[in-house]
Amino acid sequence: MSADRQDHLPPEGALLATTFVAADQVSPLARAIGAGALIPLAFSRFRAVEGMLGWGDRPSARRARAAAQRRSLPYWSVEDGFLRSVGLGKAGMPGISYVVDDLGVYFDARRPSRLEEIIRATKVTADQEQRVTALLKLVCDNRLSKYNDPVSVPSGLGPRSRRRILLVDQTAGDRSIEGACASPETFRTMIEAARREHLDAELVFRPHPDQSAGLAGSAAEAAGHTSLVTVAAGTSPAGLLAEVDEVWTVSSLTGFEALLRGIPVTTFGAPFYAGWGLTADRANGAEAEAALARRRSAPKTLADVAHAALIAYPVYLDPATGRRTTPEEACEQLLLWREQARKLGRNHVCVGFSRWKQPHARAYLATGGGSQRFVDEARARREVKAGDHVVVWGMKSDDAFADEMRQRGARFSRIEDGFIRSFGLGSNFLFPWSLCIDDSGIYFDATRPSDLETLIASAPVPADRVKRVRILRERIVALGLTKYNLSGAPPPDLREKAGAKPLLLALGQVPDDHSIRLGCILPKSNLDFLARVRAENPDAFLIYKEHPDVVSGNRPGRSDPTELSRLADLVLQEGDTAQWISACDHIHVMTSLAGFEALLRGKPVTCWGMPFYAGWGLTIDKVESDRRGVSRSLDEVVARALIDYNLFRIDGVGVPLSPESLLTFVSQRQRLADHLGTRDVLAGQSYRLLKYVVAQMAATLRGGAPAQLHSVARPRWPFFRRVP
Repeated sequence: MSADRQDHLPPEGALLATTFVAADQVSPLARAIGAGALIPLAFSRFRAVEGMLGWGDRPSARRARAAAQRRSLPYWSVEDGFLRSVGLGKAGMPGISYVVDDLGVYFDARRPSRLEEIIRATKVTADQEQRVTALLKLVCDNRLSKYNDPVSVPSGLGPRSRRRILLVDQTAGDRSIEGACASPETFRTMIEAARREHLDAELVFRPHPDQSAGLAGSAAEAAGHTSLVTVAAGTSPAGLLAEVDEVWTVSSLTGFEALLRGIPVTTFGAPFYAGWGLTADRANGAEAEAALARRRSAPKTLADVAHAALIAYPVYLDPATGRRTTPEEACEQLLLWREQARKLGRNHVCVGFSRWKQPHARAYLATGGGSQRFVDEARARREVKAGDHVVVWGMKSDDAFADEMRQRGARFSRIEDGFIRSFGLGSNFLFPWSLCIDDSGIYFDATRPSDLETLIASAPVPADRVKRVRILRERIVALGLTKYNLSGAPPPDLREKAGAKPLLLALGQVPDDHSIRLGCILPKSNLDFLARVRAENPDAFLIYKEHPDVVSGNRPGRSDPTELSRLADLVLQEGDTAQWISACDHIHVMTSLAGFEALLRGKPVTCWGMPFYAGWGLTIDKVESDRRGVSRSLDEVVARALIDYNLFRIDGVGVPLSPESLLTFVSQRQRLADHLGTRDVLAGQSYRLLKYVVAQMAATLRGGAPAQLHSVARPRWPFFRRVP
């Protein structure tokens, strides 16, 4: 399903001036609305801009509107969408939806807005009603709302013994209060009316999430709400709505979310959803009456209003591609984001992280908000308290430390690079596109169960999910993806070299790697591994590939080349592992992830250790595991490994990704790399890409051959590795 065409947005590729000052707002918004560029309003005098943007009804937005009027340019107001994020915008959580209005501001009822006009014009067809019904089911069944806090805080209300009415607070100074033709006094009117008219009801007061988080004051602070039952701070609105019978509000979006769930709503202002015959409207004053009168002339169904507000009016952003997407896909993104935020927790004490890994870890761990502190073991032992989440990189800390942290009531996890990591080696400081976090062990430690092993051993994957995984696996193979995705010349004609002999590929590893020490392997070294493979296959054409971290010199343990040449028919130091796997008949590994990559490509794999994918009936195993033995299909193992266990993200995007979104991002980068003639853009090395473009321009001016990016010296510090 493609994103719907929205004629009220600026023209595609338009150059627009804006009063926004936050760069993290400008870039996603520009992508979401299809703008060619957004520039500061102060710079617009030097450029032929095609319109102006302002955020909401801020003073800066009024300046932009006035500038647009002076220059006879179109003006659009921008606000957060109604399905925005996981966590609060004021807490710095990025949004994935926006509303853009060419007539007014959706929360300002004193003049028509584009949303009001869309609602007025909407009369859903049978197909549209079917779609909006399915969307509302997705939203309501999964308790989605604007902010979707990952922490499930109980409301503290207890069992319902009588009718329960929710009275909704808003933040002090919220422009939507004045825009709804209301004032702080309106909250007093609402509370007094509820007390007077519903003596037998339980009146519940809900503070705004920004107020609970200490980020804003209360609009109803002087309205005498202290004697009401107040819900616990942090209670999600979607969860709270399941516990009430009715909602009273001035102009809060909670009223709209209640309507979506079939809950009666009384409004004391004129929010966008009032006046259409869906709410009990009790706003006072000439401005409010005029706004509601405009709407009463065209009564609407819930499907009409929901289709306008959730489908026709907002724009949704795919964080991986930067393109507009659909509300259904945005809901799936929010569900993924919320689930990962719940898994990661909030207040993290991070141990064993080298300095260059710290910003990478922070990007992942900040998914659910909260804090991240990077300390050593000694400081962790002094400071960790119950409720903290202690996160250790790999095996940097031992089991005794883990046991001590758990005894204190802290959660303990290990974290490591994931299975589709980057275009280039992690030891070159590139941002990891995936990480794994594990509370039981870690996937490469075969001496004990890991979360991944437990997932694979649990109930079989449902059939509908297996179909999704099959498509995912086929895309990975089609894109030629591995963990590091190193470039290299395609393999020569190996069949001509091997003749009738079977082609075997043996993959070496870093000798001091923890996966060797904890992988229950039989060989004692890479040479011993190669000797065992040769002894079992004396008549095969045996190819040995050294691990790229060893070849690059980033890790020690390079094998004796003379001994390698004695045992193998061909020794590889460079090249794309995926291409060599595809060219061979059988793959031998100790615990290398390349064995998993070979399984994805339908190759038989022999394991001389116990990697996570061994022991499930998919590989020829030289080591047996007492814990494994349940047969699992390849798609079931892939589902657990890539969907349930790996976390995906790209640098510069503050939102977690599904594996499918990551593949879309990689596919885009591959096309860009092909266009530019360099794979370095795949690694996200923007400083090198800039030098490349400059070198190309200089070469063109000189009339010489275009420069090659790989000739540019590559610094090794992480702050040169930002993804553009």
